[in-house]
Amino acid sequence: NAKSDAKKAEKKDVDARINALDGLAGAEDLGPIYDCVVFMLDKKWRAVVDTDEDGDLRDEVALTNFRDEHQYGTFGSESGMNFGVNIYDQGKLLSIVADTGDHGTHVAGIVGAYFPDQPDLNGVAPGVQIVSVKIGDTRIGGMETAPGLVRGLIAAKRAGCDLINMSYGEPSRTPNRGRIPEHFADFINKHGIIYISSAGNAGPALSTVGAPGATLSASIGVGAYISPAMMRSEYVLDGKLPEMPYTWTSRGPAYDGDMGVDIFAPGGAFSPVPNWTRQKVLQMNGTSMASPNTCGSVALLISGLKQLSVPYNVQSIRRALANTAREIPDIEVFAQGPGLLQVDRAFDYLREHADATAEQLNIRVMASGNRRGIYLREQLDTAEPSSHLVNIRPIFPDDAKNAERVDFELRLSLSTTADWVSTGNTVLLTHGGQNFRVRVDASDLEPGVHTSWVIGHDAEAPDRGPLVRLPVTLIVPEKLSDVAELEESVELAPGVFHRTFIQVPPGAQWADFQLQRQGGDVPARFVVHAVQKLDDRNFRDAEFQAYITLKPDEKTTRSFAVTGGRVLEFCVCQYWSTPGEHSVDFTLRFRGIVPSDRNVTLIEGTPGLRLDLTNHLPMAELDVKARLTTHRHAIAAKTNDLRPSPSVRDRLPDGRVIHRLRLSYLLEQTKDGNVTLRFPATDDWLYDSPFGGHLWTVHDQHGRLVYTDDIWSDPVKLSKGKYTITFTIRHENTDKLRDLKSMSMVVDRPLSSPISVTTSNAQWSKGASLPGSLGHSSMTTAFFHTPSKPPMAVAGDQLLGTVTYAGKPAADVGSAGRPGGFKLAMLVTTGSRSTSKPTPTKPEGDLAVAVQQLHALDREENRKKQLAKVVTAADKVIDMIEQDEVAMHFGRRIDTGDAAAVKERKAFEKQRSHLIDALYRKGRALAYMELPEVIAKKPIADLEEHEKRFEANYTLLSQWVDPTEKDHFLLAVRRHRRKGELGAALVLLQKQMKLTPANYWHYKKQRDMMVELGWSQLAKRATSNLMVRFPEKTDK
Repeated sequence: NAKSDAKKAEKKDVDARINALDGLAGAEDLGPIYDCVVFMLDKKWRAVVDTDEDGDLRDEVALTNFRDEHQYGTFGSESGMNFGVNIYDQGKLLSIVADTGDHGTHVAGIVGAYFPDQPDLNGVAPGVQIVSVKIGDTRIGGMETAPGLVRGLIAAKRAGCDLINMSYGEPSRTPNRGRIPEHFADFINKHGIIYISSAGNAGPALSTVGAPGATLSASIGVGAYISPAMMRSEYVLDGKLPEMPYTWTSRGPAYDGDMGVDIFAPGGAFSPVPNWTRQKVLQMNGTSMASPNTCGSVALLISGLKQLSVPYNVQSIRRALANTAREIPDIEVFAQGPGLLQVDRAFDYLREHADATAEQLNIRVMASGNRRGIYLREQLDTAEPSSHLVNIRPIFPDDAKNAERVDFELRLSLSTTADWVSTGNTVLLTHGGQNFRVRVDASDLEPGVHTSWVIGHDAEAPDRGPLVRLPVTLIVPEKLSDVAELEESVELAPGVFHRTFIQVPPGAQWADFQLQRQGGDVPARFVVHAVQKLDDRNFRDAEFQAYITLKPDEKTTRSFAVTGGRVLEFCVCQYWSTPGEHSVDFTLRFRGIVPSDRNVTLIEGTPGLRLDLTNHLPMAELDVKARLTTHRHAIAAKTNDLRPSPSVRDRLPDGRVIHRLRLSYLLEQTKDGNVTLRFPATDDWLYDSPFGGHLWTVHDQHGRLVYTDDIWSDPVKLSKGKYTITFTIRHENTDKLRDLKSMSMVVDRPLSSPISVTTSNAQWSKGASLPGSLGHSSMTTAFFHTPSKPPMAVAGDQLLGTVTYAGKPAADVGSAGRPGGFKLAMLVTTGSRSTSKPTPTKPEGDLAVAVQQLHALDREENRKKQLAKVVTAADKVIDMIEQDEVAMHFGRRIDTGDAAAVKERKAFEKQRSHLIDALYRKGRALAYMELPEVIAKKPIADLEEHEKRFEANYTLLSQWVDPTEKDHFLLAVRRHRRKGELGAALVLLQKQMKLTPANYWHYKKQRDMMVELGWSQLAKRATSNLMVRFPEKTDK
């Protein structure tokens, strides 16, 4: 009966609603939407943020620039996420500043946390005035950016800061060079701001100190120390271990010879963290913690010096820290620099020598080539005694008077700390500086690393300690056996390491090492770290590092790429917190076949490319494997925009304005997949870049920001569709920016399947096989044959991949080829990328006119204003098509070889397409007539008749297509809604939303049905998601 049927229908829709809810499980939440209002009040810009998303701003705080009133807001009542604001450009830009993570708060707490009732939680300088400057961009995981760094310096200067702590850093190719280091040096030297920064967490190998802390002369770079008391209280370690560096703390020297670590300080602490972490304090370690420990200590020094009116500056502070540090026995200088910071001794030193000659003068000492030290690492550097020209010069402030410069004289006594380094005894230093020579003789030194200092004391007051220090580091490599192997047994203990330096054989391309633990009773953790110093590369480009846990008697084998002919450091270390003493054996074996060209470039359509393969090592298996895996093409910039920044935060103290260049590119994804975007002119450089890095964003066709990245591009997965890529870079020199206006963007996509490149021993024959092995000092020739290109590759594109040359015997261990391989590329020379759109096929005759009239009336912008006309136009098209004749035609098969039959089939297909299109448009127009905003203006005269018309049209459409499929499903959704079947409508809509590109109207209909169902929380989230996904629609 009717009652029973109604109950069944009700239950069916309830089940559908449950299914719709199940379909929402795990749905993406794109975050909250906060209404923000900026206004002028009492001549001050203020902002109100609707932090609880209730639409009522009366309960919110009217904030202004944080530095003016120190007010902050909190997002939501329970989140604990506090924020401040800055308002720029006459109220046009609101910057909401919140945490990227807990790192910054932890660092600030080490410097100056102040808990009067819990003094054990205090920082080093409790109550010190802290100015928070955010340099990490939340969109890229908190990575520092060039605009953030330069704006941070400007902010620090404007706030009158005495000190900057920066617990950030990255690898660098060239110390003391680049736009960002130039700005740092300018702010430090001209404006007297003391800059302290972490040395890095990239040890234990040598030359792993990072920029800018350890590679900038003007900075104070800090290494990480741990004491026995820290081990017990922070790490709950039993037993008594000696004080030591953390295993991971970066070691000097920098690539230009400077020691890199200027002071040693505790690198772990319990310190306050933000409220959103749900805890008061947290233990962290790193040179990020050692740097604020030093910064807090220097804050104490400055506070005391100011109170006593004792003069000081950047140079006197640096000198006091170095000359009073406690050198820790049995810890190498590369980790501790001059030693552990002693704040009380440094304060006494500053008071005692405040008025001494040149105490506040920067005395620069540089070896030839503008190097801050002498670093002899390669075998050719140490094969014979060498002489090095050194320049020593006082650097006066810009405002120093000429008389001060003329009168300056300082006699320095020179000495060295090792007898293999020698120099003169005295140098008279005047304003113009002086040169002297340093002789280095390694002839009597054992294999390993050796250090010395050239030290200059005030000849009249030698008790002051060194006024200048020039580090000298020299490496003598081990000699390998004839089989290019090295075997050693090593005794280790917590924090103890064993460094071996090897001259890598000229023919080696990679190394296999085997590490075996001898005995023991519990698992133990070790670190293996191998580094080579390569020209114009940072240490990350030529390192291998592995943290390895071994059970008793367990062994492991790993492989890593090497460069032949250069010295390799191979460091084995027991992790500092691993208790007990342990014995390990390691074997290092070098392998490889040398190609005559490291990078192979094939050209489409050319015969086999010749390469000579040589083996300089013992017998090697020959097994050439070449594969192309990536399609690369370039896209020219669509627009460019160069303009000065209007913001005060981009105005340097000398009045120069930083300009911004913005380039835009159009990218089309023909299918879902990964893409890597590159900007070769500025990629991979930050601190040593002449520009200081860039930022790029990806917006979809709806204007939604979907991805942000910087100079180190990662693959990003993009859905099918069109995207706008915006590249932004800043500089105060507009000429440099103009040079980038025509820069192309490089797009890399993985091939659906790798393309193998055939090799043989004959240029014109792919079947001629190569020999299976190469003996010592043997050579063979290989020819690479270009494969067929994939369809999407056109002239000017490249296919990229790798090639390896060596194999291994079945019983051998290690890699079967050079890890990472050698670069392989193929230049495509044929094909073109079509930019023209296909011309739509026009219908013929009177039907053509009727179809065009229907489409003209049914445009989105005017559709709702003329729905009756749309229905009439659709009926006209429908009436012009003989539906029975079309149906009968498709009821039989045709002879595909009969041209006339094929032509007739195409004509009927066209008629069927027009019929389906007209039925769909008519059904949509009838449904739109029922919308509240349409009924308000034009009510439906006969609802029952209207219902019959809709159902009849829907039934007819169903005879030709499945209305629930992707092209017509919205009409089926509308039909379910008309019947009150909201559950079924949601299930169908959500099914198609997963199968089709993001569409504003789909998400809006989903939200509207949630509102109808009373699902308020889901509707609220859907509204927020709608605004995030489709900002262009929201703005309108």
